Amino acid sequence: MSSVHHPEEKKRLSLDRDHYSKAEQDKGRKTWRRKERDLQHAYRRRVKVTLGPTGEGEEKAAEIRREKVKKWPVTPLRASVAHKLTNRKRRIGSKICRRAQRLAHDTKT
Repeated sequence: MSSVHHPEEKKRLSLDRDHYSKAEQDKGRKTWRRKERDLQHAYRRRVKVTLGPTGEGEEKAAEIRREKVKKWPVTPLRASVAHKLTNRKRRIGSKICRRAQRLAHDTKT
C-alpha cells in the first residue's frame, strides 16, 4: 500500500517522477543504427574527398572529425502536460477565425 494517502500529493509526485518518452520513430533500434551508419558514411566521404584521387592532403584529412549522434532527452510529465495545455489554449477560437475568413473571401467573389 502506498504511503501517500492524499490524491493531490499523489498527483504532484506522479508529475514529478514520471516522464514522457518521445521517440522520433517507433522502430528506435533500427533508426539508431541507421543514424550511426549515415554519419560514418558521411565521415568517410569527407575524408575521401579531402584526400582526392592522388592521396594528398593528409593533414587536412586528419583534422576532420566524425559527428556524434545526439539522443533526445526525456521530457518530465509536468512539462509535457504544460506544453499540451499551452497548445490547446493557443488553438481556442481558430475554427471560428477560419470560418470568418472563408465567409469574407466568399462574399468578395
